[in-house]
Amino acid sequence: MDLSADDPWQHEREEDPDTAHLMEALGRVVAASAMLEHLLRSVVCSLIGSPYSIITVASMQTGALIEQCRALIKVHRVISDQTARDELADLLGDAARLSQLRNRFVHDVWAVKPGQGMAQLEQHRKSHRMTARDRTYDELARCACDIEMLSSRLGMWRRFIPPELKGIDADLRWLDGAGAMSANDE
Repeated sequence: MDLSADDPWQHEREEDPDTAHLMEALGRVVAASAMLEHLLRSVVCSLIGSPYSIITVASMQTGALIEQCRALIKVHRVISDQTARDELADLLGDAARLSQLRNRFVHDVWAVKPGQGMAQLEQHRKSHRMTARDRTYDELARCACDIEMLSSRLGMWRRFIPPELKGIDADLRWLDGAGAMSANDE
């Protein structure tokens, strides 16, 4: 079934390329956030130190992963280097800040302002009020770039994790896959 003929954004891309660029940048924010969440999940699993930890963290969202990681690094004995602990604390602070910004971009209502770009209607907690805020491509692109850089820094931080704990989140998947392969061989 070809849905391209029913593409609701086709007109927007043709008539207002700025809106299309905003939506592409928003997609980049979403993709970068997914990678950051994946890396946070891997770090938490490594700090827990069990291949079964992936089951516990699989449904955690970014905020919960950040808090779990903060709690674990406080008591973790294998990573005793205070510099490494401080660096992770800084990374987690950046992750929390960027996650809040990402949530605004993703969950607030987007409104097209014909010929003037787009705005977001920001809902305030425990209030009926909303605030309109103009959004620019540069804001979204900067957020995506910051999240991508943070993911890179978090990936590099993993050098402090002992080799036997790195990738422990993948162990159960690998064992499950190996078991399925051997069952197919029989």
